[in-house]
Amino acid sequence: MMTEDKAEELKYIREILEKEKSVLELQIKSAVDLAQKADLMGKINLIKFSQELLRRCFEYNLIPRNIWRKVPMPDHQYSEYRLMQDFETEDRKSWEEVPNFRLHGGEVIIG
Repeated sequence: MMTEDKAEELKYIREILEKEKSVLELQIKSAVDLAQKADLMGKINLIKFSQELLRRCFEYNLIPRNIWRKVPMPDHQYSEYRLMQDFETEDRKSWEEVPNFRLHGGEVIIG
């Protein structure tokens, strides 16, 4: 759950992005060139994407110093990675797969 301080930070940053988006929307209305309008729309879409990404970062407490690891591509096309709980033993017969947790090559794990 997001703390009140974090919610205020998120609100502040979103207000900045909303102001920039409003400026771009006004520029679209006054633009006559179709290419310029398309460029401005692309910038608005980037802001919308950034707002959603920012919201998720605050929601899940993702910060730059978190450990980010990209899952390597498997050797076989249809392979996937599975998460195992090892119960503090090297005996693989005792390990259990964590249900409904499979990763594919290229996905990112954040810890």
